Amino acid sequence: MVEKRGSIVDALAGKRIFLTGVTGFLGQVILERILLDLPDTQVTVLVRGQQSSTAVDRVHYLTRKPAFDHLKERVGGDDALLALLDEKVDVIEGDFSRSEPEIPAGMDVVIHSAAAVSFDPPIDEGFQTNLLGARNLYRAATAHNTPHLVHVSTAYVAGVQKGVIPEGPLDHKIDYELEAKMALQAHAEVEAQTRKPEMLEHFMAKAAKEHSRAGPSTVSTDAEERRKSWVDKRLIEYGRMRARTLGWPDVYTFTKAMGERAVEDLAHERGLSLSIVRPSIIESALAEPTPGWIRGFRMAEPVIISYARGLLRDFPGLPLKTDLPGRPNCGRPGVRVVTAAEPGRLSFGSLRERVSVPLGARGLSIFGLRKAISYRDAVECAAAPGLERPAANADTDAGTLGHGDAPSASRRAIFSLHRRIVSAADSPSPPAVAQLASSSATRSCRA
Repeated sequence: MVEKRGSIVDALAGKRIFLTGVTGFLGQVILERILLDLPDTQVTVLVRGQQSSTAVDRVHYLTRKPAFDHLKERVGGDDALLALLDEKVDVIEGDFSRSEPEIPAGMDVVIHSAAAVSFDPPIDEGFQTNLLGARNLYRAATAHNTPHLVHVSTAYVAGVQKGVIPEGPLDHKIDYELEAKMALQAHAEVEAQTRKPEMLEHFMAKAAKEHSRAGPSTVSTDAEERRKSWVDKRLIEYGRMRARTLGWPDVYTFTKAMGERAVEDLAHERGLSLSIVRPSIIESALAEPTPGWIRGFRMAEPVIISYARGLLRDFPGLPLKTDLPGRPNCGRPGVRVVTAAEPGRLSFGSLRERVSVPLGARGLSIFGLRKAISYRDAVECAAAPGLERPAANADTDAGTLGHGDAPSASRRAIFSLHRRIVSAADSPSPPAVAQLASSSATRSCRA
């Protein structure tokens, strides 16, 4: 949160920002920041309506989401937040992916954060949103305005390359107009293919085999769903292979790269200032809108949540044959097993080198002075009974990683062992882990 007026606040005072993607992961946080930190800035958002809710309904629904909790508390509750939205946010209902929306005059900044973010959508859908849709939006936004364009892209638009890749315009000679045209044409060709008699007969036979007793209507419905699914799968394969043949790992990065070039050309043609923002993988928030805030279940969240709830004991993140610096050795003098100095990291290394791997609220650091060991040995050593999921706070008996129940006798024994290991780590000749753990029936772990 901006505590006092600064250059950004002053520069945007009295301005109007046009924003897309506010119902998505990144866009809703941008909107929350604007409302919280820019008191003299107005916002216009473009939102697609749905069958069950209008665009305004969808914007109002944002106030129920955790990303707006701090703002809600700041302004004084639900009603006050809704009043703030109505006062500072104008909602336009529209869909930029299919046509140019109606965007009024008076826009000073356009932030386009909406996109098709699936890695491998059908190729026509990827181009329709990430290239053609983006161009539709910017054409509409600049019809009656000369705004500063802020285009949200991705850090992976450079494709599969080696070496250092400097920030700047992408260096390729691919005809994005032709690629978009062929992507849409591919959809028409695949659709036509599935309507041939032999293909329709195939879908009907599959549906009849599974639903013959349900009647012809059910069979027909299922056959059509199978046909549509076949179209999608074929277009996904088409897009994946086309992206790879041109040097991108997936349709998402490919179409975002093509979209960047299209936006650059449009900005140059109309003499507009353009900023391209290339975020990498976005995970949970460090502090704002709230510490640990995350929306989605796509990247590391399944691993983090599974670890926090005790469902996942460990997660090897390197090839098991990879050598690590140092030699963790849980059964010999001179080896130190201590709580990680860096919260939330599992660190392996010698006194001069160290490799850290994110683990959780508290991890283990294993230091040694001998030759390297494989990651398999390190994982087996760290996962020895009695060392699994140490207490988040070594001074407490109960862990704080998603376990609300009172600790069992076995868990108290584990935490007791953990504290003994921690306290023994600073002794001149620390005892072996196996010796410390013998009373808890912990096996020796020798690298």
